[in-house]
Amino acid sequence: MVIGAPMYNFAISAPLKAWIDQVVRVGQTVLWAASGPQGLLAGKRVYVVTSRGGAFRPGTPAESFDHQEPYLRHILAFMGLTDVTFIHAENQKPGPQGELVRAAAVVKIQEHASQVCVNAVQ
Repeated sequence: MVIGAPMYNFAISAPLKAWIDQVVRVGQTVLWAASGPQGLLAGKRVYVVTSRGGAFRPGTPAESFDHQEPYLRHILAFMGLTDVTFIHAENQKPGPQGELVRAAAVVKIQEHASQVCVNAVQ
């Protein structure tokens, strides 16, 4: 599964939230067991490609503003999707820095895509 997720106001976009609200369904993606919720989508790989105006890396002062990745990790895990890779294109402002980061994100996407193709052939 590949999810494109622009960051809007430190969180996910309204269309992505609406999609999540339609996908998280008791009996289809989540079961309620005696021990609590159980995600039904285990064993699937997820790639989340984000675009962000700033940088929110762990250990930085801006980390606490990131409500995008933690929320997506939580809701995906709720459905059983725990093999999640995030590829962030940060600092997406006009100018050379944005271009460099965007190019680096494209390289990461290509690396992951080629690995998925190799694994599919094996």
